[in-house]
Amino acid sequence: MMESVLVVPRNALFSERRFEGYMSLREHDFLPVIKKYGFFTERDEELEKNTDLKQIIPYQIFTFDNKLFLYQRVFSQLEKRHLGKVSVGIGGHINTQGQDIADAIEAGRRQELAEEVDYGSGHAAEVVGFLNLEYDIHAVHFGILYLLRGSSPDIRMKEENNKTIGLFRVEDLQAYYPNMEDWSKLVLEHASDFLPQK
Repeated sequence: MMESVLVVPRNALFSERRFEGYMSLREHDFLPVIKKYGFFTERDEELEKNTDLKQIIPYQIFTFDNKLFLYQRVFSQLEKRHLGKVSVGIGGHINTQGQDIADAIEAGRRQELAEEVDYGSGHAAEVVGFLNLEYDIHAVHFGILYLLRGSSPDIRMKEENNKTIGLFRVEDLQAYYPNMEDWSKLVLEHASDFLPQK
């Protein structure tokens, strides 16, 4: 059975504000538009080429003691463009249907986190901004950036495809920047917007 994922028509999503890169929640909130116009459709080859629809991706940044969690994608059969890249974001499509869009987004976020990482402690999640790029595969994706504040540093990737690197302060992540995924680069560039400065 083909997976169905949450999408929003491009024209609706950017009807009030258009941007490329990172935009903070304070500057503009895209969630009301996503909740109003979002719908589920089959994730087939055509969808991956359809720039009239933006696939919604919760992109979750785990932090503890003002440090960001970093991992590396060492193998990926489906997402070969990410092979070898390092990332600070835990993300995936929303495919939790059968509920309203707001609940689907939250359920999808939690599901992705549970599938990707081994973390037994609590966390607080907050939407801090949005991510949008308009080249290559990014042209069909739109990121909701979540800041997760963990209550414990004991986190690691579950899947063999991904290698845990560790928790780092923003300044110590600069050495990894050249090999980061594009969205992770945006996060690092704008980390001062949502992380406390010491």
